[in-house]
Parts: sequence; C-alpha cells; structure tokens
Amino acid sequence: MNGAHAGIASAVIGGTCVVISRCAAERYGCRAEPRFRSHILMGSVVAIDVVGSSLSRVTAGEVAALSVAGICAVTDLECGYIFDYVVAFGCALTMACCLVEGNALNAALGVLSGATLPALLSVGSRGRGLALGDVKLAALLGMSESVSGALSMVAVAFIMGGIVAAALVLARRKRFSDVLPFAPFLSIGAWFGALVVGR
Repeated sequence: MNGAHAGIASAVIGGTCVVISRCAAERYGCRAEPRFRSHILMGSVVAIDVVGSSLSRVTAGEVAALSVAGICAVTDLECGYIFDYVVAFGCALTMACCLVEGNALNAALGVLSGATLPALLSVGSRGRGLALGDVKLAALLGMSESVSGALSMVAVAFIMGGIVAAALVLARRKRFSDVLPFAPFLSIGAWFGALVVGR
C-alpha cells in the first residue's frame, strides 16, 4: 500500500471512528475532557501511515487497525472508554483487509498472540488490572500483526505502561490504585510491531 493511499484510507477510517466515538460517548453520557483533540491524533496517524507505507512496511490491514487504535487511544485518554462500536468497526474492516490480502491464518494467530496475556490479566484481576476494552483492542491490533509483531506489541505496551505508571507513582501524581489508560500503550506497541518487527 503506497503512502498516498494509506493517508487517504487512514483519514477516512479515522474520521469514521471519530463520528462513531462521539455517538457512543453521547449514548453513554461520557463527556470528553478538552485536553486532547481527536483530529490532532488522527493527523498524526495519517502522517505515520504515509511514512510507514512509503517504506513498504504497512499493509492495508495494519492501516485499518492502527487508524482505529489511534482514535481508541484518544477516547481512553479523554474519558476512560474504548467503545465497542469503534472496535467492532475496526475488526470488520481489518478482517476484510486480511482476507483480501490472503492473511486470514496470520490474522487468527495474531489475535491469539496479542490478546491471550491481556485476557488472562483481565480475568485474573476481575477487570480491575486490565479492562475488557483493552483486551478487545489488543485482539484487533493482533489481527493485523504477525505472531512476532503481536507479541512485541504486548511486550512494548506493558513495558512502557509499567515505566509510565512507576514514574507517575514516584512523582506522586498517581497512586497504585488509580486507573491508567492502556490503549495508548497498545497503540504504540502496535506501531512498533508493524514498523520495526513487521511480517
């Protein structure tokens, strides 16, 4: 997928996710704080998609999943939610791309590789350590990655999340019992898996 096509696709997917997120937020009575703006992050996602695709490192499935993940990261930061409607849209789109590209088996293995550890942590902590929305997002991102890419995504996400959490606790800005949005770390991990590890 060339850079121009990736940019257009990412902009369309990201814009659709913004609309879906706003509708879901209104339905659940969630008001986003003005600290972050979806269109700023969407622009960043488009730019990275263009660069990555120009290097021939990003597939159509990855463009779809990463674009959706960028919007999920924003909504998780703004109001603490990863909306099921957005993830479902991303799953359908990413699976369609994987089927067209002939990557159905890799997609299934990626889902297992990306979502197994988050699912175990979520079940083990009864949703307090890691919410179900994070597990669904990890499955979506794993779908677009290779097995090694999905495993590296999870590793990078947990390492970065742990470092940031420790820094916030040491700086006394967070307590151990506080919630830290995990979607941004999953998104960063997915970019690492797509651009550095690849297929």
